[in-house]
Amino acid sequence: MIKSGADTSSTGCETPRPLLNGNFTIFGDNLLVEYFCDDGFYMYGERYGACMFSEEKWTEDPPKCLAYDCPPLDPPSRGFVKMERNNSIARFSCKRRFYLMGGESTLFCLGNRWSGYSPLCVGSTVSSSSLGRQVLRNYTAPKENTLDFDDLLRESDQTCSRYRFIAPPVVENASSKTRYMFNEARKIWSIVANYTCDDGYSLVNEENRFMFCRNYRWWALTKPKCKKAVKVYHPCRDSRCGQVCIPGDSMQYACGCNRGYRLASDSYSCQDVNECMSNNGRCDHICYNRIGSRLCVCRHGYLKVGDHCIVNFLFRLMSCY
Repeated sequence: MIKSGADTSSTGCETPRPLLNGNFTIFGDNLLVEYFCDDGFYMYGERYGACMFSEEKWTEDPPKCLAYDCPPLDPPSRGFVKMERNNSIARFSCKRRFYLMGGESTLFCLGNRWSGYSPLCVGSTVSSSSLGRQVLRNYTAPKENTLDFDDLLRESDQTCSRYRFIAPPVVENASSKTRYMFNEARKIWSIVANYTCDDGYSLVNEENRFMFCRNYRWWALTKPKCKKAVKVYHPCRDSRCGQVCIPGDSMQYACGCNRGYRLASDSYSCQDVNECMSNNGRCDHICYNRIGSRLCVCRHGYLKVGDHCIVNFLFRLMSCY
């Protein structure tokens, strides 16, 4: 069974979100998804994904369909921008002692526009007054969804950065990144530390990942803490599947094949399907089998339109002379 991106009927996983400048097909008993990009766009990410029934989610996030030759972007003040893949990807970074704020660190070319706005580079030694003149006109700090975050931000001040930079406290098995956010209550810029656990560890509470500055000290209602993550074994990691692995419950998995192939008798490898053996591959005239697909060819005196053949009236007219 094959379903296009326009079909929203139920599968083991939620139907993937619409793909900008592309589409997708669900096949293989609703366990596999293949993504396509429109003409003029190339794929950035994984083409195939499988449905994990136990977690009810796809193994891969949808890719991006990017275009080449977007207008080049200027680097931010005190920063850099690296244009990649013929101006289809822009990556931003800042000079030492400066931090990205606002926008995204990586932008993608979506055709005639970029995926977002360029970020700014803000330094820890910049006073709030000059920072406001440079940034406030062009940037509104993003608001967090959690009310507790807003409350804590309102209580914070600028003492960890304006008078002297005070590094955030060390959290075992974690690293932190700082960014400036505008404190609407006090009309000042406050510095916020966002903690991320090292590989193999996870936060005890995802909401307790921030620390704020107040009276020359970093503080939080509950300090971020990392714990040893529970190691989850993915059954497809060591599978013997030749093309597509479909994870199941516990340690089990099943193998599948891409379009144009079928599962061999060993249940692991894939064999090419000769599409021409069934209904002439749906070709009007001549069908040639190819690895993973087939090719339709028209007889002399006909024109090929898609997979169909129509009479070439110009050829018939010229043959009369």
